[in-house]
Formats: sequence, C-alpha cells, structure tokens
Amino acid sequence: MGCHDEYGKRVLRTAAGDAYREFGTSVEINYSAGRPARIDGTVGADLAVEIESRVAKQVRGAVLDLIFHPYPKKLLVLLPVHMTDAVVAAELCLSGVTSPSAKCSLGLLSFGCIN
Repeated sequence: MGCHDEYGKRVLRTAAGDAYREFGTSVEINYSAGRPARIDGTVGADLAVEIESRVAKQVRGAVLDLIFHPYPKKLLVLLPVHMTDAVVAAELCLSGVTSPSAKCSLGLLSFGCIN
C-alpha cells in the first residue's frame, strides 16, 4: 500500500473513529464476475468511501465502484499526488452526475506522508 493510501485511511480512521471499516463485506462490491471489487472503506451503515491519488482514469474507476456500492452515501477523497490536474479530475467526476437532486461538493486534500 502506498504512503498516500495509508495517509487517507489514517485521516478517515481519525475522523470516523470506530465507525470506519476497511475490511469485511461492507467494503465489497459484487460485479458477479470473479472476486468482488473492494473500496477503501465504509463509515457506519450508509457511507461508502474511496480514496484516490492516481490518474483520472483510476479516479473514474473509483467513481464506478462507488456508484455500484449499495450504501446510499458516497465519499470520494482525492489526494492530488500523481494527478496532472486534480481539479479537472474532480470536475470530470462531477460532470457525470446528472440527477438534479444529487448533492455534490468538491474539495481537495493536500498530501503529505507523515511517518
């Protein structure tokens, strides 16, 4: 696991406490083909979380996993580590939201590995 993944998960563990889960069936998405996909975590019984720091194509994959995860609330955390333009990557994700009732917000975390 990369430093950025651990950093993002550490932030979630600190913020959500015991409600944060990164293992078990709550983090799995069954696409009915092979092994289930896994997201980075869940908080409580209604929030699915993906942490991404890679290129836009991988961010789009994370969005797809969130869309298919059964929990009703989704959180995509972008850590602009390997992204050419993290703001553009985030805007591309938001441009796919077509429902007028969908509530989205855009925020970027600065990255730093803390040992």
